[in-house]
Amino acid sequence: MSGRTTVPSGGRDNWGMELLSILHAQGVVSLPSAGPLSRQARRAVANGLAVRPLPGVVMDAALVDNPDAWIRAARCWRPDAVLTGRAALRAQCLPRISLDGVDLLVPHTLSDRPRVRGHRETLPDELVSTVRGGPTATAAAACLFLGERGDWDAVCLALRKRKVAPDQIEAARAMLPRRRDAQALDRVVRLTRGNPWSVAEIEMQELWRLTRVTGWRGNLETVVRSEDERHWISEKTYYLDGAFQEEMLDVEMNGREFHDTSESFESDAAKIRALTAIGWTVMPVTPTQMRQDPRGFLEDVVSRLHRRHRPVSLPRNITYRPDLPGIWELG
Repeated sequence: MSGRTTVPSGGRDNWGMELLSILHAQGVVSLPSAGPLSRQARRAVANGLAVRPLPGVVMDAALVDNPDAWIRAARCWRPDAVLTGRAALRAQCLPRISLDGVDLLVPHTLSDRPRVRGHRETLPDELVSTVRGGPTATAAAACLFLGERGDWDAVCLALRKRKVAPDQIEAARAMLPRRRDAQALDRVVRLTRGNPWSVAEIEMQELWRLTRVTGWRGNLETVVRSEDERHWISEKTYYLDGAFQEEMLDVEMNGREFHDTSESFESDAAKIRALTAIGWTVMPVTPTQMRQDPRGFLEDVVSRLHRRHRPVSLPRNITYRPDLPGIWELG
């Protein structure tokens, strides 16, 4: 489903067969307020064959839980609004990302509707593209929107799937000067600068920043070459969660979200074996371990680093505070 479909007012008034045929083909349509098709729509809704998700819009009842149908419905309702957030990512680069609603940017106040949220905000042309027949925030602009509202899972998914890069998010932020939400946008840039692929990696990287641990890179691409008994050369690419290249130390964040299946157990073991074979030390840690004992985690990491990458000292008290902008409270 793409674009905006407006059904003409003409046609036979045959208890909804014409409208149902259109809905079967299109899924969602914008209807005139009067005429045969409008009457057919009322009958279809009354009989549970269609729903009215938004004013002037009719949807096949079978699609009421279809995220793409809701994106199209929002397009039909407000064709000039800019699609943003998860809906923008789903429309252009992450077709499987879940939605709890559709976010639209408009230059005026727009009351929220069920599953559609309006935001009084505009974007420069450089941060808007045409996707599925309507204006859509770029992936970088959508990630700024999501990060500002705390939807880090979506931001990390876009980074992990390499649909957006940290420098693109930073460049998008530079195109939005003099904003009332400047501090929140700057925080999104800071927390994505290290290319985190999970919320736990965001927290780990911010802990290193706050305590002045240096020399690390997030999700460093590393190619491991191996030779079999037939002297055939093969290559395997790995991404190191928290890589200290000079020390050849990889801090792996092993959260249940990505490491709790038999397949991930096997792939993790293969990754450790491949990295240690070329001289890397792999230090696994779980999000719970880091959050419950952040100082102990830092002491373990720092003990393995060159002096120039170590902080002068570590704070006496470190507390996990996800409600704070800096995530960690130091004392």
